[in-house]
Amino acid sequence: MRVAPMKTLAAILCLCFSTSALAQPQPHKYVMDSLNPFASREVKKLRYEALKNLGVEGITMDIWWGVVEPEEGKFNWDIYKENFKLAKEAGLKVIPIEPGHSEERQPLPGWIWNKFKDMKFKDSEGVENREFISYFVPEAHELRKKVLQSFKENFYEYDSIIPMIYIGLGPSGEARYPSFSSYWNYPAVGRHQAGSDRAISNFQKYARDQFGIIEKLNGALGLKLQSFEELTPPTDGLRFFKDGVNSAYGRFFMDWYQGVLDSSVDQDQRNANEVLKTGENPFHGVLAGKIAGIYWLATDKVFSHGAERAAGYYNYDRLMKVFAKNNFELTFTAFEMDNKDYYPDFSRAADLVREIAELGKKNNVRISGENADAFDLSYRSWAAIENAYRNINRVFENNDITAFTFLRADFLVNDDGSLRPEAALYRQHLGDASQTVKVEEEEEALLGMPELKGCNEKLGETGRHRPPVHN
Repeated sequence: MRVAPMKTLAAILCLCFSTSALAQPQPHKYVMDSLNPFASREVKKLRYEALKNLGVEGITMDIWWGVVEPEEGKFNWDIYKENFKLAKEAGLKVIPIEPGHSEERQPLPGWIWNKFKDMKFKDSEGVENREFISYFVPEAHELRKKVLQSFKENFYEYDSIIPMIYIGLGPSGEARYPSFSSYWNYPAVGRHQAGSDRAISNFQKYARDQFGIIEKLNGALGLKLQSFEELTPPTDGLRFFKDGVNSAYGRFFMDWYQGVLDSSVDQDQRNANEVLKTGENPFHGVLAGKIAGIYWLATDKVFSHGAERAAGYYNYDRLMKVFAKNNFELTFTAFEMDNKDYYPDFSRAADLVREIAELGKKNNVRISGENADAFDLSYRSWAAIENAYRNINRVFENNDITAFTFLRADFLVNDDGSLRPEAALYRQHLGDASQTVKVEEEEEALLGMPELKGCNEKLGETGRHRPPVHN
């Protein structure tokens, strides 16, 4: 019969252009720039040109507060103006990550910590954190707003190459408490960050506003307090995330704890809309924020979802609604990970990514993503990295993802502009096939990569993973 060739052709087309692939447009492809903005002009020029040749559409660029405002009110954007100019000359778009967070080599400016009283996060053990000004310090919103105003004044001419602006919403730019830092080790729960005087006072006020009189609080939460001043955040360490979090008191605490996070995110997002999207010279790109992929301990029988709770994630839908209200795109990490539902991880990372994507669709919030783990051959095998890429592409195929950002340029390009071996896998799985990529002949021989042909099916299972290494 003459229908067989047609059936064969249909099968081939089905393999190459599945229904899901046709329904979902390919995400924009970005790469995180190096954390160090002070590399030489030549190094940055070669890096940006190499990334462009690799098929990268744009770079995300951390704007460090300590660099641009070393003294209060005295802004200096020179280094970033050079970086934007070089990226534009290379044909790259630039996605700035606006100030607010810090990392070890790029701390927040020293003057900030003397500005107001009790500005640092403090955990249940009394350990302070300087990654981001505490969510219990409302005065901080105005400080960050002034940085956005200065950015707009200095970079509106680059509007055409800025498709997105990230607003820093917490540690590593993510909307979360810094629960897994300091003496934390993966995959531990972490500590809640409600140990400061401001936090305790805020919790007591919240309870007073909710119940009015102490007798109502005692009745609702099963407590025996004499006054609201006796009410404190949990002081029993990890036991709270083991036994207390599901009690009436635990649910009340978590509602308040995430509520403070929600309110801070809402205020920073509203300020960003006011400054960047209105008035003279508004930016036309998308405004976005990040939520961290806290994937470990999801199914641990002792501390179920404990790591998420310590970071402030009690109800993702509530936080998603804040993004929807302010028309913010949401970027989520851990796109490369599979479920690892056994000791010590007890992770449902892939399920969590799917949950966030579904909540985004439900709330009409655009979703973009990042990998949480570095794709570095110095500690991960070739096969593990390739499998991780395949998981990323599976997320693309099954969800409506607008953009993906690869962590980070240092794992693709050397300082002399030559490509690292890992770049071959990037080209295969994420690079623009229309771009011509020059890889050193000896690297080609080392990698043994065949010429890419046909449909390049992107399915598979992921390998090992580690905790987030965003910075």
